[in-house]
Formats: sequence, structure tokens, C-alpha cells
Amino acid sequence: MTTQKLYEPKQPKKAQSQQPRLKPLVCITMKLQAILIGTAAIAVVMAVTNPSKERYIEYATEQFSETGKTSICAGDNIPIAAQQSCKFVVSQGKGVIKALVENSTKQQNFVVFSLYETDIPNKKVTTIAAFGNFYMFK
Repeated sequence: MTTQKLYEPKQPKKAQSQQPRLKPLVCITMKLQAILIGTAAIAVVMAVTNPSKERYIEYATEQFSETGKTSICAGDNIPIAAQQSCKFVVSQGKGVIKALVENSTKQQNFVVFSLYETDIPNKKVTTIAAFGNFYMFK
């Protein structure tokens, strides 16, 4: 006589429901790590390339000298000889412009970038310094 099994107990299935939860969690963690590492790398680069106040003074002196040459010394009503003389005087006055910029500039250093505010006569100029460059707003 053969024995028949009337009831076969079901084998418990492997816990697969946990595995899909772990993979997204691992992916999210890896993405978060990559984002944090990338952000830290950018912050380090910004901190290293943040220009000094001395570099700003050189930059601003040159910008204000050029602005003086183009706005003060240019014009249709000014003779060419007078324009040339004016440009010469402005270029010779760079020392005065530099002293003015040095004495009227306030720096706020935020490590990754700097903010410069220069009060020149009748004008306040704000400059952002980051990544080794200056962005001047008048």
C-alpha cells in the first residue's frame, strides 16, 4: 500500500521584501555621499581660490582707472589732444586711485568667497570675489 500525503506543509518563502528596501537605501546613501564629497570639493576649491584684498585693490584700481579714461576723457566735444592728456593724467594718478580704494574698501571674507564694498565719491561699488575672479556691481 502506498502512502499518500494529503497535506504538504508550505515551505516558507525567503524574505525578499527586505531586499528591495535595502537596495534603494544603499543607493540613496551612496548618492548622498557623492553629493557631500562633491560639495566639499567645491568648497575647498572656492576657499583656495578666494582672492585676497590686495588682489582686489589691484583689480579695482585698474577698473576705476579704465572707467576714468573712458568716461571722463572721452567725448565728442573734447579735442583728441585733450583726450590724450586726460588719459595720461588718469594713468599717472593710479597711485591716488589705489590709495582711495585701499582707504575706502571694506571686506567681508566668507572663506569660500569675499564681498568688497568700496565707497568712492558719489558712488558705492559692491564686488563679489570667488573662484579667483571679481564680479563688480555698481
